Amino acid sequence: MPSPIAQPEWNQSDKEGSLERYADWLNQIARMSFLKEGHHPQMFIFFTGQGEIEGCQFRDGFPQKQRDGVVFREAARINPFGTIQILMIKIYDPKLFPELKHQNVRFVGSDDSNPKALKRDCLMVRMESRTGRVKQWINPVVKEGACLKLGDAVDTYPAEDADCD
Repeated sequence: MPSPIAQPEWNQSDKEGSLERYADWLNQIARMSFLKEGHHPQMFIFFTGQGEIEGCQFRDGFPQKQRDGVVFREAARINPFGTIQILMIKIYDPKLFPELKHQNVRFVGSDDSNPKALKRDCLMVRMESRTGRVKQWINPVVKEGACLKLGDAVDTYPAEDADCD
C-alpha cells in the first residue's frame, strides 16, 4: 500500500488552504485505513486558527445524541477555525428523487459491481471552516466479490466555489 503524502504544515497566512491540504491528506490516510481494515470509524478533527489539532473518534454504534453532545462540547471548548469529519455514509441514486429528474446528476454508484444498485456505501471526508468554506471527498466503496476497494474520490464543494450558474 502506498504511503500518504507528507503531513502538511499549517500556514498562518493561509488558514483556508492549510485546512484544505490537511483534509486532502486525511482523505488519503482514511482511504489507506479503509483498504486495510474494510471500514473506518467516525472521527471529528478540530483545527484551531494556529493549526493546533484535536480529535474525537467514535466506535460503531455510538449513540448519535451522545456523539453530538461530545462534538458540541469539544467545539465550544476548542473554538475551532475548521473541522474535518471522516465517516461512512450511504448515498442514493438521484433517480429515487423525482425533484432531480431534470438535473444532470451522475450517481457515483454507477460503476459498482451491481450497476443497477440504487444505493452505495462511501467513505466521506468533509471539511468546513469558520468562514463557511466546505469541501467533501466522497470515496465510493466498490465490492469485487469478497474484496472491498475504493473508487476514485469525487471532490464536491458549494456551487458558488465552482463558478457554477
